Amino acid sequence: MNPRSRLRQLELLKCMTIKPNAELTYSLDKDTVKHPGGFWKSTKQFFGYIKGDGGKLLVGFAMVLIDAAAAMLTPFMIARAIDQYISIGDLQGLIVICFQLIAIYFVTMVSGYIQGIFVGSVSQRTLFRLRESIFSKLQSLPIAFFNQNKAGDLMSRINNDTEKLNQFLSDSVVRFLGSFFTIFGVAIFVFFINVKLSLVMLITAVGLAILTRLVSPLVGRLNKKTARNVGDMSAALQENLTNFRVVVAFGKRQYFRDFLDKVNRKNYEATIYSDSANKLFEPIYDFAGGVALVAVLWYGLFLLSTGEITIGILIAFASYTQRFYSPLQYLATIVGEVQVSLAAWARVLAVFSMRSDLPVFENVQTEKTKNIRLELKNVSFGYEGGGLVVEDVNLSFEEGKTYALVGPTGGGKSTLVSLMSRLYDPLSGIITIDGKDIRSYESVERSQLISVILQDPILFSGTVGDNIRYGNVALLEVDDIDLDKLLRTRGFAEVLSRFDQGLATPVSQTGGASLSLGQKQLISFMRAILRQPKLLILDEATANIDTVTEAMLNQALEALPKDTTKVIIAHRLNTIKEADEIMFVNGHHVTKAGSFDDAIRLIESSKRNS
Repeated sequence: MNPRSRLRQLELLKCMTIKPNAELTYSLDKDTVKHPGGFWKSTKQFFGYIKGDGGKLLVGFAMVLIDAAAAMLTPFMIARAIDQYISIGDLQGLIVICFQLIAIYFVTMVSGYIQGIFVGSVSQRTLFRLRESIFSKLQSLPIAFFNQNKAGDLMSRINNDTEKLNQFLSDSVVRFLGSFFTIFGVAIFVFFINVKLSLVMLITAVGLAILTRLVSPLVGRLNKKTARNVGDMSAALQENLTNFRVVVAFGKRQYFRDFLDKVNRKNYEATIYSDSANKLFEPIYDFAGGVALVAVLWYGLFLLSTGEITIGILIAFASYTQRFYSPLQYLATIVGEVQVSLAAWARVLAVFSMRSDLPVFENVQTEKTKNIRLELKNVSFGYEGGGLVVEDVNLSFEEGKTYALVGPTGGGKSTLVSLMSRLYDPLSGIITIDGKDIRSYESVERSQLISVILQDPILFSGTVGDNIRYGNVALLEVDDIDLDKLLRTRGFAEVLSRFDQGLATPVSQTGGASLSLGQKQLISFMRAILRQPKLLILDEATANIDTVTEAMLNQALEALPKDTTKVIIAHRLNTIKEADEIMFVNGHHVTKAGSFDDAIRLIESSKRNS
C-alpha cells in the first residue's frame, strides 16, 4: 500500500474514534423546540409539505376570495335596491337586482363546494406526507431515542398532533383567509361609502386587536401544556395496557385504575383550562360587534336626519357591521385553533429536530487480518448519564468459530453485542467487520452481514411466514410453498411441525400473544438463519425453549455457511460447552476464560465476590 494512502487511512480512523457527541440526549419530555417561530414562520414551514398541490390550494383560496367578494357586494346591492327602486316603486329594476343577487348566491354556493373539494384533498395528502416524513425520521434515529421516549407519546405526536395540523389546513386556514379577506374588503369598501360612519364601525376593532395580542401568549402556553398531557396519557395507556398481564398477575388492578385516573384527571384539568382560554375571545368579540352595531345605528340616524346618508346606506352599514364583526368572531375561535396547531407543530418539530449520533462515515478499508471476521480495538462505552460499562476492550473473532460471552448479570455482555451490531457507537475505539469500520457500512448492508436473535423475540401482525420474511429482501417474493421447502432443506422440518397451520399460522396484533414464547423464539431463529449472516449473535436466545428444541436449533445452526462467526450469550452452561472460545465479561473488562472449567471457576468466583 502507498505510504501516503496508509497515512491518510490512519488519520481518518483516528478522527472516527471520537464519538461526535457523547452527551447527545434524545429526550422529548422537555420541549426540544421551545417555540416554533411564531405563526407566519410555522405556517411557512408547514406549507413545505404541500409540494405539488400548490395549484389546487390556490384554486381553493380563489374560491374563498369569491365568497369574500360576495360578502362585500350584497349589502351594497341591497342598499341600491332600497334607495333607487323600492323608494320609488320601480318593480322592474328591483327584479333585476333580485336576479343579480340570486346569481351571486349561486356562484357562492358553487365556489364553496369547489373550495371544500380542493382544500380537503390537499389537506389529506399533506397529512399523508407529514406522517410519512415522521415515520422516515423515526427510522433514522438510533435505539437511544426510543429508550429515552415513551411509545405512547410518539404515537400521540404521529396521530393526534398531525391530525390537528390537518384540521388547521383544511378548516382554520380557509376560515382565516375567508375572514381576513372579508374583514379587509369590508373595511376598505365602507370608506368609499361614508368615512365618518366607517370610523364609528371600526372603533371597537382596535380594542379587540390589543386584547388579542395580550392574551394570545397565555392561550398558547395552555395549549402546549394540554398537548403534552395528551401525549403523557397516551404513553401511560400504551405502557399499562401492553403489560396488563403483569398488572393482573401482581394484583395491581386498583393501582392501575388509580394511576390512570390520576393521568386522566391531569389531562382533564389542563384541557378545561385551555378550552376555557380558547373560548375566551368569542363572547368578547360578540359583545364588541353588538356595541359597534348600536354605535352605527345611533350615529347613522343622526346622519340620516341631516340628509348626509340615505336609509339604504344605513341598512347597508348595519349589514356591513355584522359582516365585519362576524368574521372577527370566527377569528376569535381560530385564534385558539391556531394556538393548538402551533403547540402540535412544536411537538412534531421536536421529532424532526433530532439528529442521529450514528452517522455513516467515509468508506475506510483497513488491512484485513487473515480469517478475522470481527475486531474490537480499544473500545470503551457507557450509557447516557452513567459510567463506563466496558473499558478498553480488545477482542478478535475469527471466521467460522463460535464464541461464548459469560459473566454476571449487568457485567456488560449485552452491551458488547449491542456495540457489535451497531445499536450504539463506542465512546472511543474502533469496531471492524472484515477489516472495515462498522460505522462505514450503510444500515441495509450491515443488517445483511449481521443477524441478532434476542431473548425476547419481537414479532409483527401477520403470519409466521410473514415474520420469517421480515427484513429479508431475498424472500419478499417467495410464497409459502417455496419458503416451506427452503426451511426444510435448512433443517427446520421438525420446527415447522410446532405450528398448527405451518407458515400460515396467524400472529396477532399484540406481537404474537396467540403463540407461546418458545414458538416466537423458533420464528426468530428461522428469520435470522435464513439471512445467511456473516456474524450471528445469540443473546440468551435459547433461554425460553426446552432442551429438545434447543438441540433441534443447534442442528439448524449447522446449516449456516462454514465461515459464519457465532457469538453466544448464555446462562445455561451446557449451551457454551461446544464454543471454540469462552470470554468472561465483568467489571468493565473482558477476560479470555480459556477452557470450560476455567470459565466455571471465573463465574463462581464472581458470585462469591458480589
